[in-house]
Amino acid sequence: MIVTISLKADLPETVSRTGRYLNLLIAAGEIRVRAMGNGSENFDSNLYKGCAPTLSAAFEIFEFTSPVDQEIKVWISKHPMTTQSSEMRSVGSENISSNQAQAFYGAPQLIAQAEPGRSTVLIQPWNDVIFIGGSNVSSANGFKVAAGEPVKISTQGAVYAVTDNPIYKRFLVPTAGEMSLQKSIPIGATNNSSHPQPQVNFIGSKLYKKDDNMLESSDFGETWVDTGVKARRTVAQTYSGLAANDFSSVTFMEEGQAHKTFALGDIGGTSIAVGASNRRAQLMVMTDFSANFTDYRASYFDSDAWHPVLIDGEHATVSAIIHYLDGFLVFVNDGTQAKLYYVEDGVSELQATLAHPIKTYDFVSATSDGRIYYHAKYGDYQFRCHELKKESGSWTSVSLHASNTYNNEILSQHLCTKGESVAYYARAEQKLKLKVDASSPWIIVDSGINAPWPVALGEGLIAGNSFYSGGLEPSGGTKINVLREVN
Repeated sequence: MIVTISLKADLPETVSRTGRYLNLLIAAGEIRVRAMGNGSENFDSNLYKGCAPTLSAAFEIFEFTSPVDQEIKVWISKHPMTTQSSEMRSVGSENISSNQAQAFYGAPQLIAQAEPGRSTVLIQPWNDVIFIGGSNVSSANGFKVAAGEPVKISTQGAVYAVTDNPIYKRFLVPTAGEMSLQKSIPIGATNNSSHPQPQVNFIGSKLYKKDDNMLESSDFGETWVDTGVKARRTVAQTYSGLAANDFSSVTFMEEGQAHKTFALGDIGGTSIAVGASNRRAQLMVMTDFSANFTDYRASYFDSDAWHPVLIDGEHATVSAIIHYLDGFLVFVNDGTQAKLYYVEDGVSELQATLAHPIKTYDFVSATSDGRIYYHAKYGDYQFRCHELKKESGSWTSVSLHASNTYNNEILSQHLCTKGESVAYYARAEQKLKLKVDASSPWIIVDSGINAPWPVALGEGLIAGNSFYSGGLEPSGGTKINVLREVN
């Protein structure tokens, strides 16, 4: 099957697929490919677009490394890929498609996806200069395209665009006011007495709920299948999958890949929360050393062993952990404020000091573009949501509420992120709300509901046993016409 893989410069990306036939369909420059899993015999070679080696046997693990950020497409299968010659391919208007895209200031935007078999892309900006190129395109390295001037590119790879005009700042807008209820999910009960009504999570298009083991549904909750993955503690939703947290192990679950289980060993304490990264299978856990949820400490997994996260030289008590970029953020409370540390490969570095303590581990979340949302504690039952982001090397925190009065938008329940937005359930108001960023208004998803644990699902939102969709689209950019011809 064809697999799409997003690569970061010089960071290996692993794919679990079984196959003997490998075909690099779309790639820019040289790609290092390693195949493993067939005893001691491995495949290791630098390949280019169009390379299609037949391996000596079927391998189970494939690793790809690129010197630059890019998205590649590769065929990995037990069966060879065959293609039609150009003479046999159809031609005509049925193979031409068009769409409208946008370019934004300082933020590369995908305007044409990688597409095997595509011959050309015709790009024409409406009313301002744009720069086109790869995922790291900028006004300094991109190809300049003048307003109203069409440019034809012969490529099957992804094309990105950006503008250097600051009036085209990117923001998200609701597509149709309130999100609408699409479907009730038959969740049912669990065997777990402490969690009789389970939280629903997702990987790709499949739903998962936590019982003593993780249960999986491919038909939106009509039937549930036991995966065998133990999950008697907590489940963390990550960028590309789930981390199921048991008393003695953590299992990382990712779409299309084999589950990876990491035993906690002699780390100490009882596991309570987990952070997970889909890059290099990084894992971090919080364990309770007091057995009564008062002394959480963080540990990370590396080289087949767990190691303590040291804050100022000590295995310190922490209040929250969260996956952030290629490492983790760790929050440490001192009673009146919280310190924010960035941890990568076990090394911690102080980033910022926040004005308020952070509410427990499950009230911190991150968007896909690197913004953090957290609960700041103002009183015993008073919390406000803050947006935290890093710009020009410094961190800034902005309250998303005008008041911390109990009846005015108190975040007393779990919050989550959905792509580039954040959602939460306000218990005092019984409202599920969605927000894009600190400057945008709250969008009411639903009112008068009992849905305290929202989680994201693609372009929709799951809360309680309900799935909502409708929502958001990027806006504010300069418009571009895109015409694609596919052979």
